[in-house]
Amino acid sequence: MEKYYTRACNFYYGNKSIEKVKNKSALPLNDNKFISFDTLEIITRRYKKKINIQNINLLSNNLKKKIKKDLNLITKKKYFKKLNFSNFPLLMSVINLTPDSFSDGGSFNSLDRAVEQAMHLSDAGAAIIDIGGESTRPYSEPVSIDEELNRVIPVIEQVVLRTDVPVSIDTSKAVVAAAAMEAGAEIINDVTGLEGDPDMIRIATETGAGICAMHMQGNPQNMQDNPSYDEVVNDIHRYLRDRRDRLLEAGIRHENICLDPGIGFGKTHEHNLTLMQNCYQFLQLGCPILVGHSRKGFIAHIMQDKDSDRMPGTAGAAIALAEQGIHVIRVHDVLAVKHALMVYRATRQTHGPENELPG
Repeated sequence: MEKYYTRACNFYYGNKSIEKVKNKSALPLNDNKFISFDTLEIITRRYKKKINIQNINLLSNNLKKKIKKDLNLITKKKYFKKLNFSNFPLLMSVINLTPDSFSDGGSFNSLDRAVEQAMHLSDAGAAIIDIGGESTRPYSEPVSIDEELNRVIPVIEQVVLRTDVPVSIDTSKAVVAAAAMEAGAEIINDVTGLEGDPDMIRIATETGAGICAMHMQGNPQNMQDNPSYDEVVNDIHRYLRDRRDRLLEAGIRHENICLDPGIGFGKTHEHNLTLMQNCYQFLQLGCPILVGHSRKGFIAHIMQDKDSDRMPGTAGAAIALAEQGIHVIRVHDVLAVKHALMVYRATRQTHGPENELPG
């Protein structure tokens, strides 16, 4: 049987969704009765076929077995480091302790300012505070282990004393990750998918850290030279599936794994748009999905103004991700995005003929 992907479509929201789930004419997305669906699309390289969930038993035995396995991954409740996904998406906030990050480099490179910003983000509603000491923007240069430690560890030590919001360390270095976990961090956010340092998986296993494993083609020094894919969504789906399996084989618990398609990391503008439109396809992997699109270049490209404020575009894209059922969204402007999502939830249609997710 040729390889295929399964996606949920024809979504219902709010009270309509609750009613549909109750009468078993729709299934909840991630065990959330407020978002449900009644149709699946089976996608191969050659064709796409839609089928109502009531008709799954009409499929061949082999396909039916595979589809039911996919359905279990799509509908079951997701867990990640005791975070509550009952009202997803959750917001991961960003604190870059670097002089050269693409958006806020140099803004929080003193201890007091960084801790103050962490408290501000916590109060604004961040579910995770992501702290990084090395820029991963295109063509950025790596920093030494000592420099990265000096930037992040004092901040983590102070932040964990002042908030219960879990702290994530944004690093691809095992030594930094280990020190951050000892300082009180709970999550390792690694842009190399835990491939950049051979000791990273061991550190993750020994510490019981939550893992955010991201896809990146190449490294920050060369990732934007000429990124190419056969089919960007399928290629990255395959990579994330393989990384999930590798992490599980290494002894990392399923509920400690979160996956990230890596918007802007070794992707063209067209790749980024395609991924943003199709992030829901990664829900089949059975792990929470994290997307970090905040203030990135594709937003300015869409607005045709590279110098414009990218926050409104970031909020608009966050709404599109929420519509797709994405679990965690990494953003700089937590309060603004939180408010945009609140208004979206209050005003969205409960159902309509055009509420199928874009694909």
